[in-house]
Amino acid sequence: MMSSLLRILLICLAVSLAVVSCRGSSEPENPLVGNWEGDVEAMKELHPELAESSMAPMIFSLMSSMKVEFTDERMTIDAMGNQQITAYKVISTSDEEMIIKPTEGKHAGTKTFVKFLPNDRVQLSTENGEDSIMLLKRSSD
Repeated sequence: MMSSLLRILLICLAVSLAVVSCRGSSEPENPLVGNWEGDVEAMKELHPELAESSMAPMIFSLMSSMKVEFTDERMTIDAMGNQQITAYKVISTSDEEMIIKPTEGKHAGTKTFVKFLPNDRVQLSTENGEDSIMLLKRSSD
């Protein structure tokens, strides 16, 4: 009697562990999670007219100081001593692109298109998917 009860308990424990481990792995990994920084060189390549602009020093200084951290639920942007924390939600994802939407703040509800580029880089674009608003590279920190 005792051995069959012990066997049932062990089976229940094994099934519980299997369910928990499967549930944890069913959610897709968010490739944005981690630390990023402004990619000045990529921005110069994408928008060569910026290098000729009188605003270039300020824009490139801002980008070079920019640090962005993504968690599964929040993005934190640090630039020139200012920090902005925004909750976001993943709307869709594929191997090449992800669409996120801030859930709070002045940009709440506005879609941001994240295009995955080679060499651990991403391009964030406006809702129409055409205007690049930020180019980031994965930080080595």
